[in-house]
Amino acid sequence: MKFLPNKLKFCRKEIGISQERFLAELARLGTFLSRTTINSWESGTTKPNAEQLARIATFFNKEIGFFFADKAKHGKIGGIKC
Repeated sequence: MKFLPNKLKFCRKEIGISQERFLAELARLGTFLSRTTINSWESGTTKPNAEQLARIATFFNKEIGFFFADKAKHGKIGGIKC
């Protein structure tokens, strides 16, 4: 399965938070990152590791599989296949 960075950005924008606010929320969950890291995830340059992804999924109240391409299990939300 392939990580889909656009889903991460979609979730963040859907709840109306900036990258800085997202960083602060992840820090509350014990994941300390830089804005550059979030930007590289959202652009697809890098991807989160398993622990980071678990915390991201928890924050957005999503299953980890939501952030991966799996057309059989997901539909569309706001024009983004999820």
